[in-house]
Amino acid sequence: MRLLPLITLLLITACVSTSPLLSGKQVDAELDECPQIDIGMKQSKLADTPHIDLDEWTDNDGWQSLDAGMFSAIACRNGQHEGENINHYYCEGGPIQKRFVDEEGVITDVVSTEFINSYDDTGTFRETRCVRTQTFQDVLEEQY
Repeated sequence: MRLLPLITLLLITACVSTSPLLSGKQVDAELDECPQIDIGMKQSKLADTPHIDLDEWTDNDGWQSLDAGMFSAIACRNGQHEGENINHYYCEGGPIQKRFVDEEGVITDVVSTEFINSYDDTGTFRETRCVRTQTFQDVLEEQY
């Protein structure tokens, strides 16, 4: 069935560093402002892996997670890519979007991106970086 490539595409997440190129993905320069997803990092009870829970993201200024609910827990890792700090934590999030609606209730624009949160060595939130979401059209253009 052709759903497998689409499902795989939806599961793609980006790795972040402080450089413009983030493990093959670009910082989303087209996005005027990246929402700061300042949610606390927690230690998992079942594993020795810290995580963040998107269900705790309340101050979102109209942004919403497309993975909230069943996929709301996002595992974090120590820095391992060029430009990252090995003592910091990086939590690679899934797709988020913001809809813009005019006075009559018509959706005029939808902005979608993926994000990655970074935390210092004590688990204190540092920043959210938006990364370009790879679309199905992007995958087709790369393959053909």
